[in-house]
Amino acid sequence: MPAPTEDPEDAEFLRVCGPYLDHPRSWTDNARLAPARIGAALRAIARADEAVLVHCAGGRDRTGMISAMVLHIAGATDEAIIEDYATGWRGAGTYSGHGWVYDPDGETWRRNRHEPTEADVLDRQVADRVPALREWIATFDGAAFLEAADILAIRSRLTPGGA
Repeated sequence: MPAPTEDPEDAEFLRVCGPYLDHPRSWTDNARLAPARIGAALRAIARADEAVLVHCAGGRDRTGMISAMVLHIAGATDEAIIEDYATGWRGAGTYSGHGWVYDPDGETWRRNRHEPTEADVLDRQVADRVPALREWIATFDGAAFLEAADILAIRSRLTPGGA
């Protein structure tokens, strides 16, 4: 079930979070501007009958945001959330392929070839993002997007033995 986390044609979203959601400093604004979309994505995970694949074009931006939200809701430690995010960021950075990138000048999306990023660059990018990620962890409230039953369902999915 597709559950996009933002409207790429929303001018306010693009001004605040754009041209793409590649830093945890954008997550609070994304949630503020698109709470129904964030809630729908989280509910899709909570209410799925089978396994769930969380993904986006690059595999680290919106994927990292939703994954961090799910881990936070499930009760993961701050360090576990940060480690998961860092692992995903580095993994996606080694990917070579195609994705989409927003061109704010032309106000259009276009295909973009991704080249692998050097490990030291990825390490600097992760280090740059960790303070914003810690700040987000301290303020995120999954209950703002989900009912108690959905929170329990996510915890049950990710926690050995249920909740």
